[in-house]
Amino acid sequence: MISPLSFENITTTEFAKEGLIIKDISNAEKFGIKGKGAEEFLKSQGVKLPEKYNTAIIDNDKIIMRLGISEYLLEGVGVSRFYDLPKPTQAYQVLRQDCCLLLEGEAIYKILSQSCAIDFVKANAKDLPLFLTSMVGVGVTILLSEEAGLPKVRIYCDPTYGAYLFKTLLEIGGDL
Repeated sequence: MISPLSFENITTTEFAKEGLIIKDISNAEKFGIKGKGAEEFLKSQGVKLPEKYNTAIIDNDKIIMRLGISEYLLEGVGVSRFYDLPKPTQAYQVLRQDCCLLLEGEAIYKILSQSCAIDFVKANAKDLPLFLTSMVGVGVTILLSEEAGLPKVRIYCDPTYGAYLFKTLLEIGGDL
């Protein structure tokens, strides 16, 4: 599923500066499901699930996030196929059209400290924690991870706030 998202008046979907990369990856395939039958449904499709809520796992280039006790967000190539499968009676799909921004590099902690109240330096990225918080006034879900020893952050928000959040992060990143 591709999100109907466009950032008007922004001529780039990627910003790079020494120690910082900001990318718009909103068009990545996403699938959401919630309810008592969600876990059973995903397991029946061979999806490995996080054991704790507000955490994620990466399995075969797919990210599986457990947003609560019985809500899941999957991202990666091929996950949109789940929308076409019959769902159990105690689960329903959640249409996910989130804006998703990816921040990479050593300087992400600087941009996060200026835009969000959470101290991400103290969080353990290896645990793939999820944070539900606000960033520059926008409600966001943040996934903290690590690749090759460098931090990565995925920021999910309502697509109507995507352009504002992207522009604001570009401004902060440009000032670092």
